[in-house]
Amino acid sequence: LPLLLLLLLLSLPPSSLGQNSQVADWFGQTIHGEGTYYSYNGDGGNCNILPVPSWAVGMKKAAMNQAQYVGDNESEGCHLCIQLTGDGTGSGSNPIGSESIFITDRCPECAYGDIDLEGGLDGRWGIDWIAVDCPVGDTKISYTFQGSHEYYMKLSARDLRVPIQKLEFMNDGNWMEGTRTNDNYFLATGFSFPASLPIMVRLTSVAGDVVTDTIPRISNGDRIPGGNNVQFAGISGGSSPTPTPTPTPSPSPPSPTPNPHSPASNPPTNTPTRRCNPPRSPTHNHPRPHRATRHELARTLPRQARRAFNPLHIPAYGQAHQSR
Repeated sequence: LPLLLLLLLLSLPPSSLGQNSQVADWFGQTIHGEGTYYSYNGDGGNCNILPVPSWAVGMKKAAMNQAQYVGDNESEGCHLCIQLTGDGTGSGSNPIGSESIFITDRCPECAYGDIDLEGGLDGRWGIDWIAVDCPVGDTKISYTFQGSHEYYMKLSARDLRVPIQKLEFMNDGNWMEGTRTNDNYFLATGFSFPASLPIMVRLTSVAGDVVTDTIPRISNGDRIPGGNNVQFAGISGGSSPTPTPTPTPSPSPPSPTPNPHSPASNPPTNTPTRRCNPPRSPTHNHPRPHRATRHELARTLPRQARRAFNPLHIPAYGQAHQSR
């Protein structure tokens, strides 16, 4: 039976055309958003692309915003290659120049069009980007299993020229569509286990390109080359070589602080001088009038009036009490 299914698979055309995903539209339009930074720890991100393919080593890893990470189905934005350029606007210490990007993660808080770049740098900058074919060269599609065995299969496709839209398993002579997960895998749900080797699969790219392939073994965590040596057709006219990044513009230096001992110069008209407190009114500069104390007034009165003024006969400060 496995041999019969294999002959059936090989009799199918290796590549045909299916339905496009919205991800294919990103190859023909420039998308504007904001670029930020995060600290990439090399764990493969939400897309679980680990290890990073050799052809992507020189590219900057990045996280896609939530809406475009999902695409039409869960994790469709995974494995996307883009060409990104900073538009010169924004704030922070590390402006974004021109970068070749490989999407390996998602940014849940980012808005549509936003890209979160690895590097742990500083700033929020305006960016423009467009999707391009990944520079896979002659590399063929490969596969990775996770937690799989002959009664359970969780499979991911790697080394793709363009992202994958759909993966189907051959089961009892029929193609059964795998259930896509949010971590860039496909589950063989409804499959009549145990699975027989080789595993026969059919892949559809986001542009609708369809290829059929075989997987010779189930081995978790390993990169397993496909048996048919197939690859998706490109969307943007073939694999795009990794461009040489343009020099990143430096942030404008701060204006020099004026020397208080240097001759006075005219202050800039767009920077008004700010005073913490308003100047005091001229009336506040007049001396406060003297007010005579009670003892000073008492000394100016006759003795009898002095007693009336001070009935308790309390002597003034510094004076001895006088007897009658």
